[in-house]
Amino acid sequence: MKLRTLPGTIIELSPSDYAPEKLLSNLFLTGGLVLSQISSMTGLAPYVLQNWVKRGFVSHPEHKKYTCNQFCRIIMINFLKDALQFEQITRLLNSVTESANALLDETALYCYFVDAVNAAALGPDKVKSGVDSVLQDFREPYPGARKKLAAVLEIMAINYISSHIRQSAEILLKSIIE
Repeated sequence: MKLRTLPGTIIELSPSDYAPEKLLSNLFLTGGLVLSQISSMTGLAPYVLQNWVKRGFVSHPEHKKYTCNQFCRIIMINFLKDALQFEQITRLLNSVTESANALLDETALYCYFVDAVNAAALGPDKVKSGVDSVLQDFREPYPGARKKLAAVLEIMAINYISSHIRQSAEILLKSIIE
């Protein structure tokens, strides 16, 4: 499965210039993003984003601007919401991004995820090897951290790929029954 858009967004990826870190840093050159920008990049209605903030799935923006970490959290929730419940998503993300044992921030988690899905380009059966290749240089801040991060990335990648498979099946089904 070759990524054509940045997962969770409608931002197109150029095959010749694939680099999620670079793309994200370019988006935030002027500081944060406002609600309307995030809405247009994700396809989510502004009231949905405001609801996620109100419910605590995403932290409140500062001075009406969202940080890169908040944006990455929003787009991870966006692509995981088709397969997981919101409470499961927040627990999954928080398991590696919050607490005293935080492994990394949302931006780093998202970039690892995008790299893992890209490395698993051949499909769901290649997710584990894709995650392993992406994490080969990861340095554990504590014993078991790599294994935990690998499990989170595998869950995210499998859910993302299964969502795309389901969407493809729905398109095929429509072409048959309509």
